[in-house]
Amino acid sequence: VVKVQEIMAGKLNNLNSVTLTASATTTTLIDPNIGPNSLIVWDPLTLNAKAAFDNAAFYVSARGTTTKGRATINHASSANTDQTFNYGVFG
Repeated sequence: VVKVQEIMAGKLNNLNSVTLTASATTTTLIDPNIGPNSLIVWDPLTLNAKAAFDNAAFYVSARGTTTKGRATINHASSANTDQTFNYGVFG
């Protein structure tokens, strides 16, 4: 009953944060909730993260396909070190 009440109050264990790797075109996201059919929802926390998210190069590949709990975030290379996102994994 307590767990259901926590879920109803928005306290989920599938939320976390990640910062894109600077000067690279991929970032490995490690989260035990990621599986091949997971939906990952992004919330950019900085202007630089928003710019990275809006770039056509931003997408997720290898979502739990070779290793459960891992996904590859593909993104444009940027020297910015503050491309930080909150994210949620569903499914």
